Amino acid sequence: MPRLMRRGALTTATTVREAVISLMAHPAHVGFTVASMALGAATAVAAVGISITSQSQVDQVFDAYAQSQVTVVATDAVAPRFPASESAFEELPGVVAATTVARLSSVASPGRSVPGGTAVPQTNITVFAVGPSGSDALELGEWTGRQFDPGFHDRADAVAVVGAGVARDLGLAPPYGEATVRIAGEDVTVIGVFGYSPRERQLTQAVLVPRSWADSLGLTVSAQHLVVRVEVGAAEAIAERAPGIVDPYEPQLVTAAAPPTVDALRAQVATQVGVLVWMTAAGALVVGSLSVAYTALMAVLRRTGEFSLRRALGATRADIGRLVVTEGALLGAFAGLLGGVAGMLVVVAVAWWAGWTPLLEVAWVPAVSLGTALLGTVFSGYPAWRASRLEPALGLRQV
Repeated sequence: MPRLMRRGALTTATTVREAVISLMAHPAHVGFTVASMALGAATAVAAVGISITSQSQVDQVFDAYAQSQVTVVATDAVAPRFPASESAFEELPGVVAATTVARLSSVASPGRSVPGGTAVPQTNITVFAVGPSGSDALELGEWTGRQFDPGFHDRADAVAVVGAGVARDLGLAPPYGEATVRIAGEDVTVIGVFGYSPRERQLTQAVLVPRSWADSLGLTVSAQHLVVRVEVGAAEAIAERAPGIVDPYEPQLVTAAAPPTVDALRAQVATQVGVLVWMTAAGALVVGSLSVAYTALMAVLRRTGEFSLRRALGATRADIGRLVVTEGALLGAFAGLLGGVAGMLVVVAVAWWAGWTPLLEVAWVPAVSLGTALLGTVFSGYPAWRASRLEPALGLRQV
């Protein structure tokens, strides 16, 4: 029972004390409300934290791959000069390796299978011819069997390596060297399988042969481009020099595409992803805040007699409104504190699981707590207005 008060006697300290007492009197309702809003706050913090942490990892991957490649294309009249340009590119500072990737007009089909293997349906497989530095320039990885070596290119051997997708379709398995694929009427021995290429992802569904072997048979090319693998930071400079290296007389017929700068891509991705993340975070906070509004409204309806009695003992409409708003603010602040800590723990756990370095700011916790306190205040506005409009006589009759 509130103590006797004169009109306007509810000070700020008294209002806070009364709000705490009222909240402690209903632990079950308060617990559910705090848990709901804390979940929203934790979701918001986790979404922002994981977004920032993952963006850092994307930057590293972008630096390692996209920023270290230059792709050169040209008109059909100039394209045959690509192979002769490979060695010139590899002599430039900052270039790791260069290779022409030429798509042949001829396709590959299943040839002689491994003894005891199952029959493979007739199918057409894309064939690419690559230069001596193809494995390094394209960073072919996850090898089983043999890779191309300089001897295969020097001798123009009829050998091939295939992507993992092709090996799966053909039913190939180690040891390699017995199965073949048939290209332009010739049996080509499969010597190895690679699992991926971060430079040219479509190669995992293709067959690669030495360019010297394709040239020895006079196989025609349907399309080709030059891939230059460079050190991080050298892409733009190499792209500027590439047309003159391929065709010194008509460089305008050659186009060298360097990836966008790190800053430009980061700004573009951060803007697009950041909007989505912040919308998700804001939505989570609003959903949690609605629970505060609902709880406050139910509390007003349940405590009609209490508020009317307070009015009868001298509390003003403003006193009652401040009391309800203060309760909402306290609920929001406490829920934000718990949710902020929980969200940061989620970010740490996800980063640990993924092997990332978590990027966190300790200031997030008080910021979230302050934000949820503000939301609790705003969403308690209507229940506070309802409580302040109660007439003493109505409540006293209920009591």
